[in-house]
Amino acid sequence: MLLFCRLFKFTLSNPMDATVQSMDRLSRDEIQCLFENFSDADWVRAEKSARILAHGLIGVSWEDILQESITKLLSGERTLP
Repeated sequence: MLLFCRLFKFTLSNPMDATVQSMDRLSRDEIQCLFENFSDADWVRAEKSARILAHGLIGVSWEDILQESITKLLSGERTLP
């Protein structure tokens, strides 16, 4: 999926643009592309991870953890390698 998103972005980019994005971090557009193409199994895995992280926390639900993670990824506050 990541390769698809990066290839899609490359085909839409301006070949005359001299700026080269670092390939070690995903851009906001790449992250958004990944979320748009999440399968049901991907969402189940994300939910399971959020449930594990929220276990034992008082006043924080797994939904809060998942929402905060998505928000920070899309805002650029957090990055994916």
